[in-house]
Amino acid sequence: MSGSGTRRSLERLNRECIRLCKQEKWLGQASDKPNFSLLYSSVASYEAGNGIAILGINPAGGRDVADTYDRRRPFRESGYSAYLDDEWTDRDTGEVQGVGQDSLQREVQALAMVLCGEGPANAATAKDNLNAEPEERIGPQATALLRNAPSGNISPFRGSAQDAMPKRLVAAGQGIGWELLCSAKPRLRAIVTLANSVQDVPWRTILLNSNQRLKADYEQPLSRGRTYREVTLVKGPLKDTLIIGLPAVVRHRGTSKKLSQAIFRELATRVDYHGLAVS
Repeated sequence: MSGSGTRRSLERLNRECIRLCKQEKWLGQASDKPNFSLLYSSVASYEAGNGIAILGINPAGGRDVADTYDRRRPFRESGYSAYLDDEWTDRDTGEVQGVGQDSLQREVQALAMVLCGEGPANAATAKDNLNAEPEERIGPQATALLRNAPSGNISPFRGSAQDAMPKRLVAAGQGIGWELLCSAKPRLRAIVTLANSVQDVPWRTILLNSNQRLKADYEQPLSRGRTYREVTLVKGPLKDTLIIGLPAVVRHRGTSKKLSQAIFRELATRVDYHGLAVS
């Protein structure tokens, strides 16, 4: 798909999200703004990305976020990254964090360091450095990775949990998330999912849409029953793409230091094994 074709495809998905939010009255608390976030990175990252996509479940937050969120930013700013440039609200305290300082943002920033070949210990140290700005904390390579990695969620509709949303939005959202991934395919080498339960999204959605019978071709148990997973797709529009499934990142949001460090170590080993490091 050409650059202009990719933009048109993303604009179409954005309009569909608006339509569905209005249809289901999934709107802001104090306005009629549709409550969704389609892109976590710029349109430019989908047009000419670095080969690594980052995929979560769905945007979190309440209806108040829709009243203030600028959904056009990824279409307007070529270097935008939600993991570097947004202010997120802490799930436990309800307090707005500084730009790029939420625990989940810092976890993904550290993961970006590992994807650039940085050692897991350095990534763990950077994640916990609350006194530094995001780009200073993780360095230029990981910053560039996040600004150029096509990023988003398997469902674009905002909510505290999938089961708290209208069922029609949940079903439609997974179709939109799948199209979002496919729009980035010409440049994709790997998709890093921030949750990997084989019975849940996004892992299950990707495999079902790919008619993938082999559920995983590599698994490694980590802490407290959590498992790192990989599978290379052999059919469908994402054929030959490596799916890297990180356990429960979007659920523990980097607050479990033991799990974070185990994920960093295993991911570093697999990045080296696949020669996947982004420079």
